[in-house]
Amino acid sequence: MKSGRAKRPPKHPDILGTVRRCGKAGTFLLKIHGAERQEERLVSRKEIEYVLENGSWEKSRDRYSEVEKKWSYAFKGRTLDSDLIRVVVSIEVRNDNEKVYVITVVVL
Repeated sequence: MKSGRAKRPPKHPDILGTVRRCGKAGTFLLKIHGAERQEERLVSRKEIEYVLENGSWEKSRDRYSEVEKKWSYAFKGRTLDSDLIRVVVSIEVRNDNEKVYVITVVVL
């Protein structure tokens, strides 16, 4: 018996490389929720950049949103001030152009 759920698309083929490049270059974009959590939790853009570039990818936290039809990926790391944060991102590819969106930021 088959489930009525549609097949999920594959995950991005180079999650780590793409997120690292965007973190290093500072070219990621903040979703509205991500910007609100960043401000609320007093996390700077530089701290997000640092964790995306140097943090660890928490593969067990990868999630697929049936609503958005996208995968999200969590990265965890210490800031230069030794605060532990998690940054959840999604990656969008259009016409070979990759964009990394910060969905939320959590202080752990």
